Amino acid sequence: MFGSIGMPLVDPVLFSRMLKHRGSYVDTIKGADISLTTVSRLPGRIFKDPELMVAYTGSPSVEGKQVSMAADLAELHALGKLDAPDALNGHYCIALVDIPKQQIRFLRDNIGVNTLYVTRIGRGLAFCTEYKCLRALPGFDRSIDLEAIKGFERTGWVPSGLTFFSQVKPVLPGKWSKVSYEDNSFPSEAASSITPAIADAFVPVEVVADALLSAVERLGADQPPAVGIMLSSGVDSALIAELVARSMKQITVKSFTVGHNGGDPEIEGARLTALALGLEHHELFLEPSEFSRLLPEAMWAMENPGGYDEYPCLFGLCEMAGLHVDVLFSGNLSDTLFGGMNFHTQLWKSLNGRPTDEESAPNGSLTILKGAASGTHATLRTRSPSHGSLHAELVATMDRRDERMGAQEMLAARFGIDLRMPYADTHVVRTAMRIPDAQKVNDKGNKLILRQASAMFLPEEIVKRPKRIQQLMYDSAMRTWLLTTFDLLFNSAAAQKRDVYDYENLALVREELVREVTRSSVQNAWKAISIETWLRMFADEEHFARAITDESVKPEAVFSPASP
Repeated sequence: MFGSIGMPLVDPVLFSRMLKHRGSYVDTIKGADISLTTVSRLPGRIFKDPELMVAYTGSPSVEGKQVSMAADLAELHALGKLDAPDALNGHYCIALVDIPKQQIRFLRDNIGVNTLYVTRIGRGLAFCTEYKCLRALPGFDRSIDLEAIKGFERTGWVPSGLTFFSQVKPVLPGKWSKVSYEDNSFPSEAASSITPAIADAFVPVEVVADALLSAVERLGADQPPAVGIMLSSGVDSALIAELVARSMKQITVKSFTVGHNGGDPEIEGARLTALALGLEHHELFLEPSEFSRLLPEAMWAMENPGGYDEYPCLFGLCEMAGLHVDVLFSGNLSDTLFGGMNFHTQLWKSLNGRPTDEESAPNGSLTILKGAASGTHATLRTRSPSHGSLHAELVATMDRRDERMGAQEMLAARFGIDLRMPYADTHVVRTAMRIPDAQKVNDKGNKLILRQASAMFLPEEIVKRPKRIQQLMYDSAMRTWLLTTFDLLFNSAAAQKRDVYDYENLALVREELVREVTRSSVQNAWKAISIETWLRMFADEEHFARAITDESVKPEAVFSPASP
């Protein structure tokens, strides 16, 4: 979806070409100073009458029924059935243009699976599913938001409400945002929490099972002919795979896993799950050297960097899946809802007076940017509880609303895949967040109630199998690729001309990785490489112009040999 208001009308052909991976149906509507274009896998995503223009992406549902046409959204809007964001479910973005009032309203799904970005050029406003299209507009302000980059350095994700461009903002998920044509503002309404402040005393396991089954059935109501699942070794994706297979009995569900060769527990666990469930299984083995291609292509697809080595791996998985399926289900968000991370277990132990295991995390004090507090050598630190209950920790995480869910949708969309995430269903989220801590974590394990729900559908060996994080090994091969790429980027004239880096701290990052391969040293190097790669691809005019002209990313141009 692309739109511009109060600007010289742009040629929709350019933007439909840049979004062509999102489908073959291109619809455009032009008004006096308004242009709307949708590119989708199905027709009817755009509508206009004398007073209203509507465009949307994704698959919204109202009162349990999936919306299939923009005209239906216009009718529901006229009846007042879209006024409350809670009235909609699914993954979607909606733009409503009120022509008489000269106002536009935006709405994204509660979790932010579908992305939508806004920029201002002069007194005009433009918005798009992918901000590379906004970057291509004449007069675009290329100013960099250094505070956003610093936030990325601290956490590994761009902070909520920001991008690396100071004049590009995401529409925040979960609440209608209203902007007048010429008020020169950005949509900034913060969404209210969709999670209860206090958990229930007890939630029956059947309620969880029913919520997930209903979510899968809603997301699969169109009965797509070729369906897949991102399959890990754990119970989260296995449960979704089984529910998808049950609700789409006429097809064989395909599963896709990525990892390293030679005893990867994720690969081995997923293989056993696929065999037990009768899935058509596909595996992708990656080496760090392949990131020279995968990293820039993944960043071009997802735009906001984040996720360390996970996102080029997921890009490779989606690339493989795109050869086989049109729709891909994911088990993502389950760990956040049901307390599945090791940190959640350690928090529960700390709050309940049990001995904890030290969990190391990258030191956020080291920055490679100028003008920040001086860094010291990066070390490992132990997280301490910041909330008085596991429920409070999970609520805070769910209310963060950065773009990490949308990043996965964009990786899949690059290959024409419709990504569907049942755990991001609003009803599933609310159900999960009603569950008290005691039903999620205890001294015997985590995700307790989800495992109980899974036992209603899955074999015992899958239910009890622990989940491992999907990533490659942090070993000498990873160090070799990181150091080679680091030197290519930061010894170049392009990096030195930016005058944004603290080269003493860059040297510390490199020295740490040379000395020892740890999670901290790898992730500090990843963040530095990600920042410079993004700047080359999106901020540098030459690289960006080449990418949109060729309609592809040339990794050899991004990772060019270092200049003296």
